[in-house]
Amino acid sequence: MSQRMPKRGFRANRFNTLEPLEQINLGKIAIAIQKGVLNPHEPITMKHLFESGVISKIKFGVKILGKGGDKLKAISDSINTPIRLEASDATTAALDAIHSTGGNVEMTYRTPLTLKYYLKPHKFPDYKELKDPMPSPKKLKKLEKIRAKGIEVTYADAPWFTDNKEALEQEQIERLRRIAEADHADLLPTIPADRSEGVGSQNVRRQREQLFKTHKYI
Repeated sequence: MSQRMPKRGFRANRFNTLEPLEQINLGKIAIAIQKGVLNPHEPITMKHLFESGVISKIKFGVKILGKGGDKLKAISDSINTPIRLEASDATTAALDAIHSTGGNVEMTYRTPLTLKYYLKPHKFPDYKELKDPMPSPKKLKKLEKIRAKGIEVTYADAPWFTDNKEALEQEQIERLRRIAEADHADLLPTIPADRSEGVGSQNVRRQREQLFKTHKYI
């Protein structure tokens, strides 16, 4: 079927590039603290980064990178204060550097509209009040992955997940057990299959039979 009806092209959102996050290094945050632009004695939020001019625009969120983590650690040691940040995501190196100061990274789920309301409330009328959005199932999986990295994630109550979290975890455990005990489970020891170089080199290669067209298209 794949040879007779091949799929061409690519998916534009395959790597989730439609919502790019603004990236900032820890070194830039450290310089802003040294200049007195940011106050390290209170949580540094995305609103502080935007209003102080450290980041010129924020549309979908902020991702913290680990470059300059030693500068941030030195500043934290000199003032004897842990660094607490708010962001949408952070790399492992950035989290390690922040945790080494005794601080943490917090993340609150916001849609682009609620993020704009958070950063620029003057652009909304006084009677306008936006409620915290409930994440979709796809977004919730991404939030849980961010939580697993070591970021404190907060989002609106999702009853279909929060009320049934134990049942969903038990269902996942049962699914993995069925896969492990299935017939011929030894042929695929890990799921997804290991694609690293050299894996399967000892397997016998079999030539695929050529498929011929059975229909003539005019």
